[in-house]
Amino acid sequence: MTTEQPTAPSFNIARLPIAQAFSWLDHGFRLLKAQPWTLLSSVSWILLVSILLAQINSIGFALAALIWPAMAFGMADVTQKIRLQHQVQPLDVFSGFNVNHRTRLLTLGVLLAILPAILSVAVQRPEFSEIWALYKDILSTNKPAENFAEFQSSLSQMQATLESTFLSKPKLLQFAAWFELLLFANLALMLLAVYSPMFVVWQNTSAPRALLLSATTVLKNFLPIGLLLIIVSVGGLVGLTVVVAVTQFIPLISIWALLAFAFMFSALVYCVIFASYHNIIMTSLPLNAKKPVAEPATEQ
Repeated sequence: MTTEQPTAPSFNIARLPIAQAFSWLDHGFRLLKAQPWTLLSSVSWILLVSILLAQINSIGFALAALIWPAMAFGMADVTQKIRLQHQVQPLDVFSGFNVNHRTRLLTLGVLLAILPAILSVAVQRPEFSEIWALYKDILSTNKPAENFAEFQSSLSQMQATLESTFLSKPKLLQFAAWFELLLFANLALMLLAVYSPMFVVWQNTSAPRALLLSATTVLKNFLPIGLLLIIVSVGGLVGLTVVVAVTQFIPLISIWALLAFAFMFSALVYCVIFASYHNIIMTSLPLNAKKPVAEPATEQ
């Protein structure tokens, strides 16, 4: 029995106008409104798996990156079924582990887990422990500022402490610089790879090809995706501030309200990611190639 080899789609990624970000956000809200409980339950599975993996010392971060493509595709699959009004259940979030495409998704996970694995090794080094202890000590000794002047004074003291520490220990400063560079590179890679799980399955590509197509999609549509990222980030910060301000005097309700907000916000992000991918790909594909995205093949 031979295994079908993935074939790269022959199309050029479309470049969409910056205003398209508002359309993606609108479609994301519509998808969330259509079946909120299904999406929230699906997200809860992802958060539960992430929490469990985080408990594994040293390799938890890398393991999370390893299975991220499969879980991310699962959320896209759930969202796609909602869009098509197909039968869907929260456990469909694990559809990325289907035998038909799990090998390519896990291969993609291996590629994406390289930088997190390096970061996991870095946080075990004594330099990281020393820097972490320094920051905790600074935060514990500074009282909350009651006005802007006190905030500026506290910030200046923190900066002076850090400068004196790093200048007296050049190796510590070098480690901090490299760690920040690795962290930034990992965040950039995850952004560029955001569409890669969907390319792997719905466009039947190999893992490296999916990464290339995803990066091309993000870079070609940097303006609308950048605007979308700003809107979602600011909206999330404002929403979090409102939730904290409203519930700060009732600790028990505050915890549950924050959890509900985290679930809702995560579900919306996944919906918006799917909406943007679908819009870009449907604009890019020739007419005779649009069916696999619009109507995924069903088993006979």
